[in-house]
Amino acid sequence: MATLALLVALVALAAALIAIRMAMNAGGQHRAPGPAPAPPAPPAPPPPPAAVNYTITGTIRVTNDCDGLQASIPGRVTIKTELSNAAGTIAVPGSTTVNLAPDPASPAAPVKIGTYTITVRWLGGVPAHWTRPDVEDPATGNPVCNGIPGCVPPQVCRDRATATRTVPFVNPNTTHDIPVGCACGNP
Repeated sequence: MATLALLVALVALAAALIAIRMAMNAGGQHRAPGPAPAPPAPPAPPPPPAAVNYTITGTIRVTNDCDGLQASIPGRVTIKTELSNAAGTIAVPGSTTVNLAPDPASPAAPVKIGTYTITVRWLGGVPAHWTRPDVEDPATGNPVCNGIPGCVPPQVCRDRATATRTVPFVNPNTTHDIPVGCACGNP
């Protein structure tokens, strides 16, 4: 009788162990032997902001008061500027080369005019301003007035037009006219 009681107790114990094992497997508590599973990956960072094209456009007017000759003004100029954030820590350069022609309103005057458009791809949040455009002679890379003769040394021909150091940004297109006043002055 004791053997039968022992056998019944062993069967009950085995049944309890099987039931516990099945409950653990059903509840996801069982894992295969081996290393612990890796923790879940952190969420992906948000995508960077999309690039946005911003444009500055306007007219350029080069006046020659150095030798007073329209022919001394180059027929083409390169205009360079940068779009910048308020802190000046992000700046995207842009440039274009444009043709100049006599002013139709005064074709014989020592003046040439043209139109320009510069577009840059911006990724840096909100831009604040364009830097003052530089106007160069593409043949030399020097400021457009530097190559114009007619000044008595030690004076040189330089851009004497007053302009702001920055051009306020307007979304998405900024309009800005560039006056270049070539005149004799001290270097």
